[in-house]
Amino acid sequence: MILVDYSAIAVATVVINKVNDEDMLRHMILNTLRMYNKKFRDEYGEMILCCDGMNNWRRNYFPQYKANRKKVREESDFDWNKAFAIMDEVREDIKVNFPYKVLSINECEADDIIGTLAANTQEFGNYENVMIVSADGDFKQLQVYENVKQFSPILKKDVVDPNPRLNLRIKIIKVMLVTEYQTFYPMTMFCRGYTANSCV
Repeated sequence: MILVDYSAIAVATVVINKVNDEDMLRHMILNTLRMYNKKFRDEYGEMILCCDGMNNWRRNYFPQYKANRKKVREESDFDWNKAFAIMDEVREDIKVNFPYKVLSINECEADDIIGTLAANTQEFGNYENVMIVSADGDFKQLQVYENVKQFSPILKKDVVDPNPRLNLRIKIIKVMLVTEYQTFYPMTMFCRGYTANSCV
């Protein structure tokens, strides 16, 4: 199974090329998806596009979630509203006219979908080989599953983490340091079995 972080691929296409022309952006996104499908399908099988849904659940618990990104877009001269509208149209066109599966769930990010699908490829999914196509470092934690690999479109190479469990613990600690969660969950509970230096 090839799990593509569609939103990240589409946004990267816009950022790198600074394109807001509908036909050109559609061509670039479709060409990129075709390239990854061709590259990985023989070893990993079917490609699934995982997309961000509306009304992200994280904002219910942390209203400032990704607020800086929104601020940067608002201050930009680039028409991001138009770009996002085109990305949404392309996603819907793919859903209707192409052989790729497209998953989008209200209140969920592509990350949630990819993480859930990867976890369900374990015993339930007969340990099907999984290739995640995304530059997002958060997916390193999924390498705890031996059948899960990651390819970064930005680095143009596989992403390998020698200790995905520690990677997850460090991410949890970083979140706790900048939010109110540290009040409820003492940091030491995440550091059992690790030295202080390896945890922070």
